[in-house]
Amino acid sequence: MQPSEPTPETTPDAALETPPTNPDAGPGAAPDTAPEAGSAAGSDGAVPTFDTVVLDCPDPAALARFYAELLDWPMPHVGPEAEEEGGAVTLDPPRGGAGIGFHRAAGFVAPTWPGPQVQQQLHLDLHVGDIEAAHQRAVALGARHLHSHSHTATAGYRVYGDPVGHPFCLCWW
Repeated sequence: MQPSEPTPETTPDAALETPPTNPDAGPGAAPDTAPEAGSAAGSDGAVPTFDTVVLDCPDPAALARFYAELLDWPMPHVGPEAEEEGGAVTLDPPRGGAGIGFHRAAGFVAPTWPGPQVQQQLHLDLHVGDIEAAHQRAVALGARHLHSHSHTATAGYRVYGDPVGHPFCLCWW
């Protein structure tokens, strides 16, 4: 018995070969390939959406508490699994958007920014309306001021280390 020829219905890539058309478009209009409104990933879920930044740290609950206070975000219930190797705590912003996660990492070594001994892998830029009040608040919560830079009298940033050394910036413009 000879294998049958593939048909559009049996070809795995059939959906890729014939894009859907927009029934509201006029004659000769290009195929409608954009995802549906409200669905960044479209119907197949292949396009990722930005969800969470995750920071390695020695104590996820403690670092989550620092950022929850700094950002005035709710602190979630932390179960005993956060104390285990690989445990994590995630903060979700109260008005939606990307969250911040904290992942327990064995042998965590803090970045030494601005020194080059241990490079930072990323940093967070956090916009503030009143840099002096935000500075006082961050330091009172346990941040260390590392560097200041003013672009102009009304725009600049200050670099801080969080309680375990991750750099973050308080920015104003």
